[in-house]
Amino acid sequence: MISWPDFVFDEILTCNIKNNYDALCEIAGIFSGLDEKFLTRRIILARRVLKLWDVSGLNKNKSYKIKIIRCVKNKKSILKFNITNQELFFNEIMNFADSVNFSWDFLRGLFASCGNLYLPKSGYYLNLKPHNFFIAQKFIKLSNLHWHQSKNFNLNLRRQEDIVTFMANIGLSSTALKLEDRAILNEIKNNANRLNNFEAANIKRSIKSAAEQLENVKYIIESGLLNDLPDNKNIQEFIKLRIEYPDLNLKELGEKFKVPLKNYAVKYLYSKIKNFIKFDRRGKSQ
Repeated sequence: MISWPDFVFDEILTCNIKNNYDALCEIAGIFSGLDEKFLTRRIILARRVLKLWDVSGLNKNKSYKIKIIRCVKNKKSILKFNITNQELFFNEIMNFADSVNFSWDFLRGLFASCGNLYLPKSGYYLNLKPHNFFIAQKFIKLSNLHWHQSKNFNLNLRRQEDIVTFMANIGLSSTALKLEDRAILNEIKNNANRLNNFEAANIKRSIKSAAEQLENVKYIIESGLLNDLPDNKNIQEFIKLRIEYPDLNLKELGEKFKVPLKNYAVKYLYSKIKNFIKFDRRGKSQ
């Protein structure tokens, strides 16, 4: 299962930043998703933050200088955003987020820092694990999408149309199109599988039915009942054709008659044969 496809990484990095306000909104989203130590394993996030820092004007503020430091945690390499006056910065950027009515840029930052897009064999779903849940929740509610909250404060989107809408609105339109293409391809495959299964079931039923008819025809011949059948040329022809074409279904068998018969007519003929055998066996059992 893929949790962060490469095409999502690439599009987040190149996503357009319109102005310093939008940059600040995205920064607020990013740091709402990170823990209090500002740690991440996502290298792409470090590159994005540095770009946002320049556009937002924070790089001109000597109070909030930023450095990316590589650390090791549990034998794994991680990155730390080292910001001067870190606590003051965090409080100020959260106050800024609280003052914003709504911003898709904030949600893009949140997704970049704590989101995952899972692509199992069929379907897909989106998950957010924000550290600052209550700030994130405000924007989530205003997005008008069908989010589901789990007990551990995870936020999930499972509906295909919601995920595509979310991706398009946070500026990841190429990702949204890829997801739609994937959904269409999966639907085509599923429909093809259902059709194959349906056809296989029909073939199985036809073979079983033809085998049953052949057994009944053999019973009539081996029991010497051929001359006792109702005086009906079509019944005689049915028996002859069933032996000659043991694999055909009733519709196909009807087309082999000298005067082709409809499916319902062939079914009627076979029902008369079955009834004849039924009465014969009942008579023998008495």
